[in-house]
Amino acid sequence: MRALPVWSFAFLLLLPALSWAQTETPEIETTNVVINPAPPKTKLEAVATAKGVLVIGGFTDIGTISTDSGEGVLVTAVEYTNASNQERHYGLILTVHQIQGSASRYARSYIDEDELDDLISSLEAMQRLDHTATQLADFTGRLRTRGDLEIGNVPIDGARALMIRAVQIQQTSGEIIWAVVHEPFSRMSDLIQCVTSGKQTLDKIKSNR
Repeated sequence: MRALPVWSFAFLLLLPALSWAQTETPEIETTNVVINPAPPKTKLEAVATAKGVLVIGGFTDIGTISTDSGEGVLVTAVEYTNASNQERHYGLILTVHQIQGSASRYARSYIDEDELDDLISSLEAMQRLDHTATQLADFTGRLRTRGDLEIGNVPIDGARALMIRAVQIQQTSGEIIWAVVHEPFSRMSDLIQCVTSGKQTLDKIKSNR
């Protein structure tokens, strides 16, 4: 089995369930703004938000990992083409839908094509985690992609939960948008399947060119 990249996967062995629950969802809704947003971290977002050129986008919704409350994560395969030079970029967009009371919010994270193999391997490793990972009382594991999508195997109320958080910076306004959902950890299989199917979809359209 090939080694996982350091950036993609880390065990957080000392974080108890109570402190996680307290820090994951702030009680007060705030709006944060970056005065001078940094350039996009992914090639996919960079071309999607490029100025002064025609950008052609193609999309296929792969699947949704949803909860009974209506929250969820939509996985979309995307292709962006710079019409001026016909340069194409491929990857996935994960859109996280969070519900807080009567309000909803959405945040999306871009995943470049060259991240997908490592992402799938890391998710599969996270799925296999159990209490043998540490001699301490509990454990967590989480990973973060280049575009700040965060996925975790976390303890909540005595059970395992799948945490998915997207952080998005609007390039025009500098506004920081984030959304997080917690699902039963059994839904990890659905997430892995969607990401894998998304990669297969991209591989297929590239092979037909």
